[in-house]
Amino acid sequence: MSAGKLIKLFETRTEVPIDIDGDVIPAVQSLGFSGELYWFYAEMDSSVLRGSLVQWEYPASENGPMIQVAEITVADDQTEDWRRMIACKEMIHLLDEPGERVNTTEDFDRLIERLSLPADMQDFKQDGLQVLTDRVAVTEALAVLFPLAARNELYKPFKDGKLALSDIARIVNIPQRYVALAMHESWESLYKFLTRGA
Repeated sequence: MSAGKLIKLFETRTEVPIDIDGDVIPAVQSLGFSGELYWFYAEMDSSVLRGSLVQWEYPASENGPMIQVAEITVADDQTEDWRRMIACKEMIHLLDEPGERVNTTEDFDRLIERLSLPADMQDFKQDGLQVLTDRVAVTEALAVLFPLAARNELYKPFKDGKLALSDIARIVNIPQRYVALAMHESWESLYKFLTRGA
């Protein structure tokens, strides 16, 4: 399974905003997540954690196959644009390889500790694959929720000063700080990196 493949599924879309329930969930399922997927809002300290993904399974019957369940929790104090970004980022983790996943409480605590460090204290060598995967997933979520074709349609009006970042953020319904990254001239190179091999 691959986040790059998920991004490519949305690449030609110009109709935005992308719908989490109607578009992203079916796309994630089409790429191999065959379990039950639920996402909801809950009270949590969003200064520490804006969202989380918990996976578990249960037997379909006494001797039946196991049914995989993914529960995505998003902090209820977030605005809709942030909720969408967080939910999509967590859904992307359903496509992670097993070694990229957090499987224990200790691993989860370490992930939160490493992710909450200020930029000048981050150490990519010490952080490990799970922390790096979580950071990259935010950019992958941006590429899903703001498809390349939609971005390219808005790029010229943006460069000509006819559209502000705040206008584009409202159109695609994602946080403005991520729209700024997508509208940067280097985005297409980063996009190619995110979709390599897909």
